[in-house]
Amino acid sequence: MTRLQLAFAVRLSKRHRSAHLPKNSLGNFVATICTRTLILLSVLLNFQIILALKYPEIEFRYDWRGKFIDAIGSIFFPKSCNFEKVDHELKQRFEQILPRLITQWKHKAPILFGEVFSTFNRGFKHNKRTAVLFLGTTIGYGSNNLLLLGIRAFVDAKLWPWCASREDAFVNMLFHELLHIWLCDNIDDTKSQLLKKYSQERDHVRSHIHLMAIQKMVYLRLNRLDMLGMIDKFYTQVATTDYKQAWKIINDLEGYENVIHDCLNSLKS
Repeated sequence: MTRLQLAFAVRLSKRHRSAHLPKNSLGNFVATICTRTLILLSVLLNFQIILALKYPEIEFRYDWRGKFIDAIGSIFFPKSCNFEKVDHELKQRFEQILPRLITQWKHKAPILFGEVFSTFNRGFKHNKRTAVLFLGTTIGYGSNNLLLLGIRAFVDAKLWPWCASREDAFVNMLFHELLHIWLCDNIDDTKSQLLKKYSQERDHVRSHIHLMAIQKMVYLRLNRLDMLGMIDKFYTQVATTDYKQAWKIINDLEGYENVIHDCLNSLKS
């Protein structure tokens, strides 16, 4: 039972009692006790399920794969993907900053995914992932086959304007990419009425509608308005047209709550 379903059950039980039982009667008292007991048991069961769900343990690696991406990117994609050369100074700064970024992720990940798990009661298929890091640009890619994190913005000497902080920006990027994997594990796109409605949009737009709504939901629930402001600035001012369109859909055209309900209705059986 998700948080939304539990709230609905409480409202329904109140309506049922008021419609069929006289006030101040023994039957009303017994019904109240039974209802509250059932709700408590549902909450405890739901809590146990949530505790059993875990986000993937991430192994961060800057190995030959990341160095190869940096080398190829600086030659072939300096403009299209904003690749810059990786010098010795940048690598030294990376070695100093990376432990701090990882520590922040390990602290924040259970909190972020705790909100996801409490809403949907669904976890990940795989409990371990390898994140291949590279330094030439700032871009991420997450799928069941590959997790790539270009973290230039979080390592550069001067903090990029859209970043609230190095740590928060890094956490947000990894959260974003893992949500791609979580959606792939748990959402049946053929069930989604919203994805059917926006079938004419580019695939990159459609693949971010549910994801961005979940991001917004989590940051609002945690009262992380700074994180929400950071992604709003990125999606509206910095990101490509596809990101801007997806963000417009969940904020201006649908409302993120409706998108979350569509997610709930699109869960795999």
